[in-house]
Amino acid sequence: MKKWMALKMALVCALLAGTSEAQFLQNEKQFAADLLLQPVAGQTGVYKNKYYKAYVTSKKGLVTGASFVFNGEMQFRDLSSIVNYLFDDLYFEEERDLIKEWNSHVQNIRSRDGYSFTDDSLGYQLNLQGKDSKSYVLKMNLISRDLKSFPEDAVVYGDPAAKVSVQIFSDFQCPACKMLSSEVLEKWKTTLPAQGVNIKYYHYPLDYHKNANPAALASECARDQGKFWEYAEYLFETTGWLRKTGNDLTESLIGLANRTGLDAAAFKTCYETAQHQDRIDQHIKAGDQVKVWGTPSVYVNGVPFGNWDDFSRLGALIQLAK
Repeated sequence: MKKWMALKMALVCALLAGTSEAQFLQNEKQFAADLLLQPVAGQTGVYKNKYYKAYVTSKKGLVTGASFVFNGEMQFRDLSSIVNYLFDDLYFEEERDLIKEWNSHVQNIRSRDGYSFTDDSLGYQLNLQGKDSKSYVLKMNLISRDLKSFPEDAVVYGDPAAKVSVQIFSDFQCPACKMLSSEVLEKWKTTLPAQGVNIKYYHYPLDYHKNANPAALASECARDQGKFWEYAEYLFETTGWLRKTGNDLTESLIGLANRTGLDAAAFKTCYETAQHQDRIDQHIKAGDQVKVWGTPSVYVNGVPFGNWDDFSRLGALIQLAK
């Protein structure tokens, strides 16, 4: 039996070696081709190969979910290898994390409803169900957060009435947020408004970044004077304020206000009285509601967008949202 299982998995791996890495948010035909699937005659959205059958869900011409019914016996390690190989945008820190997750919830998997969980970027929901190792069904779907959970008082770049939004939860002391700002955000600013898409910025200062909340407060004071984006750019570009505390930090942030051309006296009053702390606290609360997975966390109309430098995927998410 063990020899047969080893041979079977070798055949599966040989099949996988001939595939491209599949992704949701592409057209159904390409999705099936990447998995070497053939359409089942007379059944819309149903495909198969020798090892599994796939039931594909599409919206606006893009794949948003699929259920895989496996033929024959499969172990968790085999399922994990297949899933991680085929879907490069499904994110786990380690492949064994997926196996560990399943092994610790066998009783739920054996139940009628199966066991549901999300990947580490919270972009996908997975459900595994099977009464035994010969009857596994794996369902994968894109996750979408309720748009009502995103506060209306975001900082907006572009048309506030746009029907599609790129929603960013960010921290001014976060290195990855700086990278997004310098390498990606400027491109978004020049291309997205013309596509009817706005950019919404929310504050999510992390507790262990001690100057992140003061910087968020300062940026909101700059927003009062119509210079949020300019001030935010200075915060990401400069580093002196990162190491300051107390009065030195205040003076450093006021110095950036002067460089931005703000009314320094009004800025100082706003900052020292923590005028916009309630707004920042609401953004943090909202971030927790939509399950921010770190900073930056980016969404497109509520759909998590973990690979925020992937412009092709961004285009697909925008198409899905319109």
